[in-house]
Amino acid sequence: MKRAISVLVIGLMLAIGSTTAQAATVPLPVTAAASGIELCPQFICGIAIFTGIVQGQIGNNPNAFGTVTVALNHTDLPTAANPTPAQITKGIWQLQKYSGTVIGGLITLKEDKLFRVQILMKATDGRTLYFDGTLDHHPLIPTVKGAFVPISLP
Repeated sequence: MKRAISVLVIGLMLAIGSTTAQAATVPLPVTAAASGIELCPQFICGIAIFTGIVQGQIGNNPNAFGTVTVALNHTDLPTAANPTPAQITKGIWQLQKYSGTVIGGLITLKEDKLFRVQILMKATDGRTLYFDGTLDHHPLIPTVKGAFVPISLP
């Protein structure tokens, strides 16, 4: 079952990632809104998998529209009884033709089944991206909304 899901996710990443935003070969910046769903939670797939749409500045296109997929591992999600933020430990991501690794982040409890998600990502060319959003576990299929913003690390 896990193998079938993994194959499905890789296929989805390739199919979804094949649609290109204009100017996808131009170096980042990315300042874009994103919204999507959780395809598979970590407790089922061994990794939390999200996919969605992105609209905003990608490279030199201020009105780009595209897709993003992120697969990551995290420690136990916070609860009201144990509100310690979950650590995002590792993962991979793809935003149109850009891709890279998830290098860290936090998942913080805002209220019951509602989390703030902060993800630090490094592109294969060394640039860094930051995602700040909200993960809502209230619906049957959890949703995520937020924004990608460029940052500089020392």
